[in-house]
This record gives sequence, structure tokens and C-alpha cells, in this order.
Amino acid sequence: MPRNPSTGVYSKPAGTTPSVGQVIDPVPWNALTTDLGNEITNSLPRDGSAPMVAPIKAASGTVSAPGVGFASNPQTGLYLKGGGLLGFTQNGVDASFDPALVYTERTDNYTALASDKGAYFRFTAAGKTLTFDDSADLGKDWHITVLADGASMLRRADQTRSTAQRLSPFPTAMPSSSCAREPPFIAKN
Repeated sequence: MPRNPSTGVYSKPAGTTPSVGQVIDPVPWNALTTDLGNEITNSLPRDGSAPMVAPIKAASGTVSAPGVGFASNPQTGLYLKGGGLLGFTQNGVDASFDPALVYTERTDNYTALASDKGAYFRFTAAGKTLTFDDSADLGKDWHITVLADGASMLRRADQTRSTAQRLSPFPTAMPSSSCAREPPFIAKN
């Protein structure tokens, strides 16, 4: 009986626990040694000399007890937040990342929404247009950051730089090569 895949518990084959003075039957003992050899082979070496051949399934964990942690600091690691989101924790405190590290890739024309507050967009297709809905109440401190990565970004000519949607700097077109030399532009309210 090998290791139970659901629980990870190993159970030795039946008939392999001898009594004093009993003649050992080679059939169950050979099955036991074969089984033990298979289980040792299927174990992950602690020294990292062999790679995993299947996904590691970790416990969901929490911010104070992550599913993947460290022996020297068990409150630091990865855990599964609600909604299938990956969480990072340091010393039992949720570690938030700078939003600049997280972006949405856009390959289409897009109209910015109030719910995009603080978002980073990376446009990768040429000739796409980012527009703002003049009727939308974007709210105080609303802003987005746009990266033109391999694409030129166009601002609709009929939109003005009103007080409601100040753009700094927001060129009519941003060539793809400018991404490497200039910071992304930021649209602010």
C-alpha cells in the first residue's frame, strides 16, 4: 500500500509485521521493500537534487499563517486571499505591492472608467486610443498610468484638457520608443 495521495499517509503492505520466532514470508516482505523503494523514489529530495514533476499543492493559509512559508520566519510567505487572489505576507502583515508592478495589458481601444482609479495600463498594439468619459465623475485624486510599450498612444482630438481631466504630460501621440527613455504619462483628476 503506497502513500495515500489525498492525505500523504504511508501504510505498509499487510503481512509485513512479524512475530518473534515467526518464519518471514518472502512475498509480503518483497512487496514491502519494493513499496518502500518506490516511495523513497517519489519523495522530493531535501537537497534539491531532483525537480518536482507535478504541481505542489499548498494549504490556502492566512495572512498570519501563510500556506507557503519559511522555517526561520513562519509568518512570512504566500497565502490564498479570497477570490482566488495571491497574497504575500511579511511577519504576519499583508505585504502590498506598488501598483506600478501590476498592470493590465490592453490591445484594444479603451475608455477609462471611474473604477480604474490607480490602475496601470500597458498598451501593446499600435494605433489604439485611450479616451475619457467626460460625463463620468472620476472623483478626488483619480489617476491612471499608461505605458505605451511597442505601440503609439493617441488621445482623441475632440477631448479637451479640462479641470476635470488634466493630463500631465499627455501628448497627442507617444511613440513606442519613448517608453524606454521617458516615464509613462499619468492622467489625473
